[in-house]
Amino acid sequence: MTEVTVKLEPDTLRLFLYIAGEARHWDGMPPIEGLMPFSPEDKGRLTQLKRQVLLYVEEVDPHNHQIHFTRIGAALAAQHGVMIR
Repeated sequence: MTEVTVKLEPDTLRLFLYIAGEARHWDGMPPIEGLMPFSPEDKGRLTQLKRQVLLYVEEVDPHNHQIHFTRIGAALAAQHGVMIR
């Protein structure tokens, strides 16, 4: 696997790894609504993760939004010992 070099602030990386770790409970696609409540700062960090093309969010319906990991995001998670399906 190719090593991914992405610059993330420590709190943003921590959020990314939390979401990646939770993905195993949701067939690799955790719903935003099934995770911890996001603070305004976390919402900004989620936006940063999307801008870095590590993940994207799909609206299943107005009350259900799934997080999908890109290949880059899955590779970054794997570098930290978290496997995404």
